[in-house]
Amino acid sequence: MSEVQAEYAAEKVVLQAAVLSSKKRRTYRCRFVKAGRVRAAGNRESNIEVTSQALSSAWSKGLFDGRAVFIDHAGWFDNPSLTRLVGVTQNSAIGGDEITGEIKLYSEAQAIASLLDELLAEGRDGPDVGLSIVFWPVWGARDNEEDTRKIVDIRHVESVDLVFEPAADGRILEALSAAAQNANSNSPSPPSGGSEGGGGSQIMPEQPNTTVEPGANQVPAGDPRGLHSSGGHDRNV
Repeated sequence: MSEVQAEYAAEKVVLQAAVLSSKKRRTYRCRFVKAGRVRAAGNRESNIEVTSQALSSAWSKGLFDGRAVFIDHAGWFDNPSLTRLVGVTQNSAIGGDEITGEIKLYSEAQAIASLLDELLAEGRDGPDVGLSIVFWPVWGARDNEEDTRKIVDIRHVESVDLVFEPAADGRILEALSAAAQNANSNSPSPPSGGSEGGGGSQIMPEQPNTTVEPGANQVPAGDPRGLHSSGGHDRNV
């Protein structure tokens, strides 16, 4: 490489670094999921319940940090696509019957950041946009088919996605300032965890996992996307 070429390459690297630094990554405080009866399609109450026990167990295994954030869940037979990846979760915490935390958007997701800012400004007057988890659940036993189907544990969380009409009240709560982001980055997190075991994923509530507690009725796997306003599936909430 000639001296001129080397100088040009160095200037190009500096320029690329400057462009990247000018694209600030935005962070938002969120509620990832809330325990309780899950909402079904048509804004109806479903027969699926996420228990506080399941959320506590999942959080203790570190399943809510470092999760991908996609725009919408993947389709029935589709895998998650990098073309829809916009962020990552961090700083999860458990409080009462809910899991809170942050989503940090990537620098290329400026349009999504602008959309979230506008939705936050609109408040209750805006469309029902929130967060929905894609996960692998463990189902509790049922004595009768009419009994509520309870998620008693979570073995793996695949992603926490931005969706319309989330099933388990996942919400974007507020945009964080740079100072707040730095403070939160120093807060303790649960032990990092991966998945435990295999099985089908769930989209809250769009797809149920086939793992059940001893004596439980086994449920066939449903839509492998997410648990949000399910149309009869249950792996997404």
